[in-house]
Amino acid sequence: MKVCLLASPMMDVVDGALRTISMDAERECPPYGINLLAAALREAGHDVVLVDLIAEQSVDLTPHEGALKGCELVGVGATSLSWPSALAVLHQIARMLPTVPVVLGGIHPTMFDRYVLETSPATYVVREEGESALLQLCECVGAGRSVADVPGLTWRAPDGNIVRNPAHERTVRVRRAVAPSPSGRMAHRCATKGDP
Repeated sequence: MKVCLLASPMMDVVDGALRTISMDAERECPPYGINLLAAALREAGHDVVLVDLIAEQSVDLTPHEGALKGCELVGVGATSLSWPSALAVLHQIARMLPTVPVVLGGIHPTMFDRYVLETSPATYVVREEGESALLQLCECVGAGRSVADVPGLTWRAPDGNIVRNPAHERTVRVRRAVAPSPSGRMAHRCATKGDP
């Protein structure tokens, strides 16, 4: 399966023009998450196109139009600071590849999965760590199977409803109860999934 993964930069209006900001302006930190996902997909036999818009300091997909042709799934990573540029990228993908499903990943889509699906042209959100879920999603999309069993996936059903699959069983869930102790210090209690 041909998959395109895109890293969207953190951008803001600076001196009247849209420019990259923060660490993305310095280009000191490559998008490790997207590169790790690309490596996992390649190891599983997928053809991966990697578009590093952070390095390009751009949100223009026009130079990559040829590479995007034939993609069966497009993945876009986003933080909250890069969400505006990711949204611009999503709208370009919707125009260039209107029938190709788009999956979002990263901290912003993880925390606001329903919201990003309701307000963008994306099809799926992989919550939390994505290697396993993305590989399963590729298998399902490639085979035309339902994604209902892909753990940690939030998706837009054909009827438009947003469906949130349970997290992967191996994902450790931490619950914290924070309360003042008699000494005045904050008491913390952490428990793994399944503990009372």
